[in-house]
Parts: sequence; structure tokens; C-alpha cells
Amino acid sequence: MLSLTANKAIEFYGGSELWGNSKYLEAIVSVTGLAFTLLKGGY
Repeated sequence: MLSLTANKAIEFYGGSELWGNSKYLEAIVSVTGLAFTLLKGGY
């Protein structure tokens, strides 16, 4: 079961019918903030 927030996001971005018929998902993620923190020794 998905959270209310996840369900809202799915509906906002095309609904479960669109996502249920998808074969793959492509995402671009940035982790520069985390990498910067780890390199500074703040972890």
C-alpha cells in the first residue's frame, strides 16, 4: 500500500493507468549536497 503522498504524486504525473503500463522509468538524481557533506567530514 502506498502512502497518501505517493498516491498524489502518481495522480499528478499521469495516474496509475499510465504508470502501470510503463515498461521502465528513467530518473536523473543529484547527490552533490550529500557528497559535499561526506567529503567535508560532516557525516
